[in-house]
Amino acid sequence: MFTIIITLAHILSIVCYFFGIFYVGQLFLCYKHTDKFLRVKKKILRRQYLFTIERIWNLIVVPSGLMMLTTGLIMFFLNKQLIKMQWFDLKLIFLTMLSIYHYWFLDKIRYLKALQGYDFKIPYIKLQQINEVGILLLLLLGCSVVLKYTIMLHYGLIITVIIILMFLLAAVVKLLKNEK
Repeated sequence: MFTIIITLAHILSIVCYFFGIFYVGQLFLCYKHTDKFLRVKKKILRRQYLFTIERIWNLIVVPSGLMMLTTGLIMFFLNKQLIKMQWFDLKLIFLTMLSIYHYWFLDKIRYLKALQGYDFKIPYIKLQQINEVGILLLLLLGCSVVLKYTIMLHYGLIITVIIILMFLLAAVVKLLKNEK
């Protein structure tokens, strides 16, 4: 029964964490979109976006990330045989990528605070692509867990490369579309 409760808490914290990450990414896009507005409107909206970003980060992303980490470690210590399974190696690779993604967001939130309402120098299309990386990580982590006993490490890496190439192709198409 304890294992089921921990697993449920882990899944719920994953859902909350990714909700928060995706929402913060959308708020970055909204912040960037204000470049086109008049100065007064831009200042007001950017202050509100930054306030909302900080609230979502501090009230949803960080607590649910800590809960996700804690429950994940508890599940690991309850079943130490996971370390011997190939799918778990793949999951650890994706979790490392998620950690880098998380740190990127944290760095950009600090950068936005330092800007104090000035223009965000990252192009809009790059912010859209970074949001798609979060979706990609969610898909990869989900697939590595759901397909755990049918997926081998090398198949997982091949699937990962294919999915990354698909996202890169989509990004190139968007860039070409925007240049016209």
